[in-house]
Amino acid sequence: MTGGIGKKIISLMCVVGLTFSLFACASTDKKSTDSGGGDRVTIGVSIWNTQDLLGSRTKKVIDATADALGADVIYVEHHYDKSLIRTSVNKLCAAGCEGIIFCPGDNKDMRDAIRTCDREGVYLAQYYSRIDALTWPEIYELSVRSPHYVGAVYEDEVENGYNLTYYLLNNGDRQIGVIRGEGDDVTFEQRRMGSDMAVAEWNIGHPNDRAHLSQTVYAKATVEASHEAVHELLDMMRNMDGLLVASGKGAQMEGAVKAIDYHSLEGKVDVVGSGFLSDMKEQLVNGGIYAQSGGHICDSLYAFLLVYKAVRGEFEVAADTPGYELECPYIYISSADEYDEYEKYFIDSMPYSPEEIRDLEKYTPDELSVAVGTLSVKDVRTRHGVRET
Repeated sequence: MTGGIGKKIISLMCVVGLTFSLFACASTDKKSTDSGGGDRVTIGVSIWNTQDLLGSRTKKVIDATADALGADVIYVEHHYDKSLIRTSVNKLCAAGCEGIIFCPGDNKDMRDAIRTCDREGVYLAQYYSRIDALTWPEIYELSVRSPHYVGAVYEDEVENGYNLTYYLLNNGDRQIGVIRGEGDDVTFEQRRMGSDMAVAEWNIGHPNDRAHLSQTVYAKATVEASHEAVHELLDMMRNMDGLLVASGKGAQMEGAVKAIDYHSLEGKVDVVGSGFLSDMKEQLVNGGIYAQSGGHICDSLYAFLLVYKAVRGEFEVAADTPGYELECPYIYISSADEYDEYEKYFIDSMPYSPEEIRDLEKYTPDELSVAVGTLSVKDVRTRHGVRET
């Protein structure tokens, strides 16, 4: 376990006076709980921001987890700025964090993060992503050699792209446009791979009813850029009837939906993508969105648990493995009724109570992997004693 009096003094100084002109940085001083026990642990969180829909919901989950465990949290927001992403881990280490959970922009960001945490003796886990061993073998090998890299909590994006595309294919859509973000977006690459697999499979089984995927149109992570990307696709594919927003950025989904509305194409061009919007139910009703996949937003909870347990010495982080990989299931929604159920058990209330979080903290990493793999609306209903009708 790392830490000590020196780090606690630095942490206190940073919680009091940590202000960065380029970072939106916040710290929270959590009150101890009866189950916390022992010295309080300080976990750092590197996140894109805590103001957008996914960021604010992620922060809510992390804060609830810290509260349940009696831990302290320091946030650093990087806004997907390359320089800020790479220095965020340095800032959190300097603030005295004993463990860090990190949402990188892409795999390359993990190189500096792992090296920094190894140098500083700070445990590290990533959330909403993992290191792709085939694309970045040297970084993967770095994670294997690291005694502080705890692991990753992520979704299967190939399966996600496959499933979203089949929503369109099964609805009769055959001319499918694709937009993505700029840069080394591994999430997109994997979703596109799954989408390509789905269309290839469909065409083999339906040679007289073939589907076509467009070339990828790139868009910056803004509503306006995504809006323009859809315009470009409509010029390329005059008969486009389906649209896959394959980026992991919520602004691009929002921009795509607005573009479809601008052209009065709701219900004529079916839109699928990942990341639930604030007006998701309305969009499902009016045809702005046909189907969407979304997380239960608990990647950060499980990453927090892995790092917390490593800091407390509850399991050994071996230097000859790539850490623990916990795969989260996506939740797929294609109707207002399905969204109502999701909202009830994941937004209006927490999917885990404080007592359940404290129980999860006692699990081994392998047991945590099983637990997160079963997370769904039905799982929450069952655990919270809701009788199925």
